[in-house]
Amino acid sequence: MTYLVVTVDTEEDMPGWQVQPTPRVRNAAALPRFHALCEKHGVAPTYLVTYPMATQDPARGILRELAPHAEIGSHLHAWTCPPFDGERSDRVSYQKDLSLARQREKLLRLGEAIERELRVRPTSHRAGRFGLDEAGFALLEELGYVVDSSVAPRIDLRADGGPDYRSAPLAPYAPRAGAWLKAGAARPLLEVPVGVALTRALPAPLRWAYLHSPRALKLRGLLSKDYLGWVDLFWLYPTQYAVGEMQRAALALRAQGSAVWTLFLHSSELSPGESPYTRSAEEVDRLFERIDEFLAWALGPGGAKAARLSQVPALLGVPGRATTRAAAR
Repeated sequence: MTYLVVTVDTEEDMPGWQVQPTPRVRNAAALPRFHALCEKHGVAPTYLVTYPMATQDPARGILRELAPHAEIGSHLHAWTCPPFDGERSDRVSYQKDLSLARQREKLLRLGEAIERELRVRPTSHRAGRFGLDEAGFALLEELGYVVDSSVAPRIDLRADGGPDYRSAPLAPYAPRAGAWLKAGAARPLLEVPVGVALTRALPAPLRWAYLHSPRALKLRGLLSKDYLGWVDLFWLYPTQYAVGEMQRAALALRAQGSAVWTLFLHSSELSPGESPYTRSAEEVDRLFERIDEFLAWALGPGGAKAARLSQVPALLGVPGRATTRAAAR
């Protein structure tokens, strides 16, 4: 069985991807429309929530109403989650850039805010900008989380100061101690990567060459659908990828051993002008159309079944930290 997990980085408005001096949460007004679309397909989405979205209206009230019909997890933006000590800058925009002590403080404050305001204790997490490392993963484990979804396989974010995930597994895995981007023995916290895949299963040496080729060579463009049509790298990210591209990514994930399709998007993309990708109502409507079409395919001809993020360990029969809440959903 393949499971489709729909995740939303439920975060403050980010026009132009610029950090705002005072966080706004106007995009939350679009969440009921998105939630209704998910319910149409029998999907209970997972909302991974930042501090402003949990504590400021209208987001707080909207998410409180949606919480009984969805999963509420945490999404740490260092620059909007207290306590602050210089984190309101791009220099520390990745969770991994914080000391473990400061990560702990912020994760505790975020979890407490979600539990207090939304009346749910989060057990799933995604680091802002996918910015996690092994020490941060171990901290989440210590704090009682069940699932993390910060790893973006095949992606290298080092040019912007982020992690290098090119060698990470595509399928959910228990990270190996001392080498967290490799699968190891069972542990309480499971990593459920975001859905990213090469559309062709390449032998390890060829995959390494493709993923490490310098941009100046333009090898990826030459091999892509636009030229030779041999291999592409696609995400399950409806804001940036066409339905056909996401279908190819999903099928490639299944063929390459993953039983989970983790779709993601940002809540700001559901509202006109609150992200650089959906500047108009027409662009938002087209995004909703792509989501609608992909969900219909994934849960129909694609043969997947909808699941919430924290359900994944139990559904896959993975030993670990089971929660009554996750099992009941």
